[in-house]
Amino acid sequence: MASKADFTYGGPNLNAILGPGANTPLNRDVVAILMDITKCPDGTPTVNADHNLNPRLVKYLNAKLSGDTNSPGVGNDLVYRDPWGHPFIISLDLNGDNRCRDAFYKKQAVTRSNGSIGYNGLFNSSDTNGTSDKFEFGGRVMVWSLGPDGKADVSKPSASPPNKDNILSWQ
Repeated sequence: MASKADFTYGGPNLNAILGPGANTPLNRDVVAILMDITKCPDGTPTVNADHNLNPRLVKYLNAKLSGDTNSPGVGNDLVYRDPWGHPFIISLDLNGDNRCRDAFYKKQAVTRSNGSIGYNGLFNSSDTNGTSDKFEFGGRVMVWSLGPDGKADVSKPSASPPNKDNILSWQ
């Protein structure tokens, strides 16, 4: 299998949490593909123009259209937001190994519980001591939300505030 890295969509909020050099885009490309949207509300083409990334025209996601860029649901900018208006964070297993590494939850400071065992069912398969930033989920997709407080801290364990209220799809 090709050695593509897993990829996280998060946007400016997640980039600020991850720190300098972080560059995770918003989730609008994933939404355009899953909802089979070919044009943005302003008429510009999406990454799914001409249904090129969803050729069967299947609507895998039936999310509420919010009509703005701050409310829950899919906004006019095609960003999918949680009940508190924060963009959902989506990580994808792009190398096909059925293990997904999220840009935030891969961090040992956030996820390590005991050696290679992590909080929230995550694990570090490449480091039995769990001291590297390689924690992952045994699956193809991770979706999560910053929760009601809209915050996360890359230096705090996921079982502690402000990470404790994050909403995780894999739990």
